[in-house]
Amino acid sequence: MRVTNGMMISNSMNNINTNKQLMSIYENQQATEKKIMRPSDDPVIAIRALKYRTSLNEISQYVDKNIPDAESWISTTQGALNNISEMFTDIFQYCNQGSTDSFKTDNRESIIDSLQKLKDSIYGEGNVDFAGRYVFTGYKTDKTLIFQSDDASLKYSITQNFKGTDIEKFTYTTNKVDVNNITDLTSSVPDGKDVYLIKFAYNDTDDKLPTFTYTDANGAVKTVNITAATQANNAYETVLNANGAKVSYDAVNGQLVMNEAAYKQYIEQDNMTITYEKTGFNKGEVRPEHYFKCSDITDAANPKDYNVNAVSQDIYYNINYGQTLKVNTQANESIDIYIGRTIQDMQNTLSTLKTAEEKVSKLKSMINSGTYTGNDLDNLNSMLEAANMEVDYAKKNVQTVFSQSNTKMQNYQKTVELGLSELGSRDSRLSLVKARLKEQQNNIKELQSKNEDVELEEAVINLAQAQMVYNASLNAASKIVQQSLVDFI
Repeated sequence: MRVTNGMMISNSMNNINTNKQLMSIYENQQATEKKIMRPSDDPVIAIRALKYRTSLNEISQYVDKNIPDAESWISTTQGALNNISEMFTDIFQYCNQGSTDSFKTDNRESIIDSLQKLKDSIYGEGNVDFAGRYVFTGYKTDKTLIFQSDDASLKYSITQNFKGTDIEKFTYTTNKVDVNNITDLTSSVPDGKDVYLIKFAYNDTDDKLPTFTYTDANGAVKTVNITAATQANNAYETVLNANGAKVSYDAVNGQLVMNEAAYKQYIEQDNMTITYEKTGFNKGEVRPEHYFKCSDITDAANPKDYNVNAVSQDIYYNINYGQTLKVNTQANESIDIYIGRTIQDMQNTLSTLKTAEEKVSKLKSMINSGTYTGNDLDNLNSMLEAANMEVDYAKKNVQTVFSQSNTKMQNYQKTVELGLSELGSRDSRLSLVKARLKEQQNNIKELQSKNEDVELEEAVINLAQAQMVYNASLNAASKIVQQSLVDFI
């Protein structure tokens, strides 16, 4: 075959262009440290790169966003529950002091204030939020656990379930001394009478009588007759003066009061349901919808129904492929609503004792004043003796209530600790998933690097070789084109 100068020049130009392209490829690899610039450079590498990048993006979503959010939510909840658990230390101290009657008269007021602050702090921790969402309120993340301010207009119908073991014994003091009415009390002295209480979650409930039903052994629903108590004849005295079983309603203290005959009827019942109404809530009180089946009947024509136990309100985060984790803990699972009520009972007994002691102090002052003589002085002395008996009953009640409260608080703390334990379990699981995903993330990054990246040293050597070959092709081409047949004629 005849080879012409044009063919040689064309071949030289093709070789130069090929070498130049190769040098460009290596120059790009050195500059970007990537094997390819476009899919057409190497479709296999391109397909693998897409696969690795997709997997890496999905893992990064879990590792960099979902898991840190879940960790923060759980950490926020753990912090609040830990704070609540620590507050029980102070409460236990007060319970132990009260149960041994070691409170001094002059510091009872400060103890009452301290208990109130502890109560506010406990439920205040329940208002903690993560990224603007309240962590203890289930799906209602936009609602606080407690009322932030007084609201006298709100009205709720609240349904609570009770067992016979929820009925509490209480010693009520009859024939209390009235220091404003000087009279002979020798024939009517204070006395301690046992009554039995079913305490609602709230006090200051409405005067409307509650509905009290229970299910008997045969599965039949029975309705209990409740007697209204008047101011002159309060709920305690209503049941104490009754013949036969009697249940009375104490709206001020939010409770049903029963005598021993009624107590014996209901102590074995495990399916008691009481529905009552409450109008007006104070700052710091818990919202009923977070704990009970209830209805907001502020607008009677348009009630809002809530049933916290009807549907699970667990919030789940996706933390891995097809793997979810519950991040929230509801208040009714970890913070017992009766913590506040128990503290209130402790405060009330201290207040009752303080009032009784003030009666004794006032009577002593009246006796020593020299103003009273004869029958009045005799009556004051009998009243003082009666007031001292009232103080003794009040002290006994303080010891009993604080001793009972100690047991209750231990159970409340156990509930908090169970919540913390469950959170710790979830946190451990989250840490394991996170560690596994990070390892997987690192493996994919390594595979991605092997697939897409070039070694810089190799890229430099390849470029130097390509430059040398390119220069050689230029030198060879220059020798071919500089001579022709004309040069030899």
